[in-house]
Amino acid sequence: MRVVIKVGTSLIAPGGRIDANLMRAMVDQFDLGKNEYLIVTSGAIAAGVSRLGLSKPPSGVPGMQACAAVAKSAHAHL
Repeated sequence: MRVVIKVGTSLIAPGGRIDANLMRAMVDQFDLGKNEYLIVTSGAIAAGVSRLGLSKPPSGVPGMQACAAVAKSAHAHL
C-alpha cells in the first residue's frame, strides 16, 4: 500500500532549516516492509536555506523567492 504523508514545514524545519535528524526519526517509525511512503511538504524555502548553507531564512520576499528557486532547481535534477 502507498501511504502519502503531508508534513508541515515547521515539523521538519524548525528555525527555517531542514533537520535531517528529525526526518530520519520520522522515517524510522514507518513500517517500510509493508508499505511505501511518500512524504509531501511545502518546505521549498527551508530546503533552499539548507542547500545554500544560510544560518537563518531570509526575511524579505526576494530572498525567500531565491531560496525556493534554489530548492526547486535542486529537486529537478533528482
